[in-house]
Amino acid sequence: MGFEDEIKPSGDKGKRPSAALVDAPRGFHFGSKAQTLERIARESSCRVLPIHRITYSDWCLNRNLESRRAIARFEGSLMIVRSCATVEDGRDNSHAGEFDSVLNVSEAELNIAIDRVFRSYGSVAELDEVLIQPMASNLVCSGVAMTCDPLTGAPYFVVNYQEGSNTEAVTAGHQTSSWSMLQGRDIDLPELASRVVDALEDLMAVTNERHLDVEFGVDTDLEVIVFQVRRITTVDSSRRATQRRDARLTKAVDRAFVQYRTAQRHARHLGFDRSLLGVMPDWNPAELIGLKPRPLAFSLYESIITSDAWAVGRYRLGYKNLRAVPLMHRVGGTPYILVAASLLSFVPDQVPEGTARQIVDVAQEHLRAAPELHDKVEFAVMPTCFKPSLRSGEWRDRFAPISDQEWTKYLEELLRLTNDVIGDERVMLSAPMRAAKLEDAAKRMRSEVDGSESTVDAVALLRAARVHGTELFSEVARAAFIATDILTDLEKTEVLAEGTLDGIVGRASTIGSRLVEDHSALSVEDFLLRHGHIRPGTYDVTVPRYDAAPNSYFHREARTLAAAPRDENQPSEDIDRVLADAGYTFSWEQLVAFARVAIALREEVKHSFTKLLSDAMEILVRGGAGFDLGRDDVSFLTLADLAHADEFPNQRPRFLTRAVDRNRKQWRHDLAVRLPHLLTEEREILFNEERVSRPTFVTQKRVQGRVRTPNDAELQGSVIFIERADPGYDWLFTHDIAGFVTRFGGENSHMAIRARELDIPAVIGAGSQFERWSLATRILIDGQARTVEVLA
Repeated sequence: MGFEDEIKPSGDKGKRPSAALVDAPRGFHFGSKAQTLERIARESSCRVLPIHRITYSDWCLNRNLESRRAIARFEGSLMIVRSCATVEDGRDNSHAGEFDSVLNVSEAELNIAIDRVFRSYGSVAELDEVLIQPMASNLVCSGVAMTCDPLTGAPYFVVNYQEGSNTEAVTAGHQTSSWSMLQGRDIDLPELASRVVDALEDLMAVTNERHLDVEFGVDTDLEVIVFQVRRITTVDSSRRATQRRDARLTKAVDRAFVQYRTAQRHARHLGFDRSLLGVMPDWNPAELIGLKPRPLAFSLYESIITSDAWAVGRYRLGYKNLRAVPLMHRVGGTPYILVAASLLSFVPDQVPEGTARQIVDVAQEHLRAAPELHDKVEFAVMPTCFKPSLRSGEWRDRFAPISDQEWTKYLEELLRLTNDVIGDERVMLSAPMRAAKLEDAAKRMRSEVDGSESTVDAVALLRAARVHGTELFSEVARAAFIATDILTDLEKTEVLAEGTLDGIVGRASTIGSRLVEDHSALSVEDFLLRHGHIRPGTYDVTVPRYDAAPNSYFHREARTLAAAPRDENQPSEDIDRVLADAGYTFSWEQLVAFARVAIALREEVKHSFTKLLSDAMEILVRGGAGFDLGRDDVSFLTLADLAHADEFPNQRPRFLTRAVDRNRKQWRHDLAVRLPHLLTEEREILFNEERVSRPTFVTQKRVQGRVRTPNDAELQGSVIFIERADPGYDWLFTHDIAGFVTRFGGENSHMAIRARELDIPAVIGAGSQFERWSLATRILIDGQARTVEVLA
């Protein structure tokens, strides 16, 4: 017997109207997994593979008869034995993923597979079933689709999928791609997405449910096969809540379009038709303030970094002057970097304007074609210093629109700038002196405003943080990037052995390693006096500083000494000749010294200016308390709100309270707006795709451990998943962790440096894979193979 008895769809297979416009039947009832699929097959146009069900009571009564019936139905085909317990897929609990399914089961293996699935239920009821189907064939992709945002309930189609025939790729946590689409808008979709949307709208219509979780596959004929349909139980599905969410999201999305167009006006002022917008291409706002920062965090970051300080250091080192250009723009509550401005700021000042804009246009097009590189722009998309590989065919081919004469001039200017920065000792001699002055200024100003509740004092600290701190930080951070980029390039071209950069950073004396050493060597009081201003989420006023809640971060019995300095892999004896042949005027010894100083200074300056920032935030909290505003309330104020309130002292309490309420409401509405990490065009506000990310692996070690978050009580021996990996999470390294994974970041991000200097295995910038890996119980990181494996 073959598949002639497959459950066939009936009715018109054409595109259905939007599910919201269909009068759905009232008679549909969700049952067990198998019952629901049978009803879907009868009442929808979706394809469902043949189904054979066995109850536990029948299995116990005569297992051989039951298995023969299944084999007869699917003769000659591999089967899948799936869980179908009575407790699955209920209105209140789905129990998704709790029970086993066995794939590619042969006739000889069927009894064993059925026993395994029944055993996975734990306590088995007589009416519990297993569901047996033929394995799906000729699949081009498979995945999981949701008809709403599973966190907010917002009306999006959210799809995670993987190309190929592995139907467990998404549910098992393998690397996948994803896309999301706002419902109810006229959007021109790719063919594959259009077919999946048709199926989802059909399922919403026949089930009369707005919130569905659907497992599916798509075959070579682009026909959607439904494997499972269940209700999403984590959102309020009442009509009133749904209507309220839809109305709020409509307003937030309309506002996002206006914000996007405002950002593009700045691009046009720079001479570009339009600019990409990204959450990570420069200054990493997603990593430091998050994808949906509260108003104060966004305002602080904008004030002391992305308004003008971001470009000051680059200009001082010889790049284009972008000091008057705002780098960060908010769209739908998400902080985006204006990519055109970022890329232009990496062009040497002596490159002609026309050539510079053409270079930026080409780099933007490359990033548009490879959006997964959005957090590796300075290494993989846009040259920001001279490195030997720039003379290779790959880079030249990428910038083919640039004439040979212009390209030669461009490389000459990059080489001149690179030699000037590394070879001019004044750059690295003056920076330490300025860093020392910053630390002195921080100590003095902090003592002067100790206990203050005045907004004026807070603003003065922030101004000092910007003028003396972040402008210098911009300079030394760029220097550190230059050193890292050259060393990474020399490793990739095998001039240096792999791991050389890790060794150099490991021997640099930085704040990260000293913090770990201080935790072991100093008393609690002295340790907090030195490092107490740090907080996870540097710009998040709702998070307590180290000195406000030390027991939440540190456990004396869990401390560990800093890793012993490692000898970097020594290059060949002719490394100086290789550098000279490339056109560099500095030696290997100078390059190594420069790298260590620049990386250490970057961390020193950050440690100092965040003291001023952290104290300013505490002043704002104390000031807010005078108006009955708590930390949470203050986090919804902007610096502009505070300045305006000071202009009208008699109305200040009322003004601030209204500002908090207004900003909080808008922030909550923006939470539901789903946007890509790289926004390449306006239509992506409605429909966007995310490709598989390419993480950066630090160290070549192979470790495994339980998956933990910073909030877990027991961290020792675990792999820590850090959503927002800013400097405030350095406290983690006083615990003996096995490794860590960050959602965002690249070769030279803060946490990559920490991993290198402390010799801790890490996966930096997991991107779309972060959430799936974090749901595992135990994972293995293989730094040499550059892989992450889910063990349990």
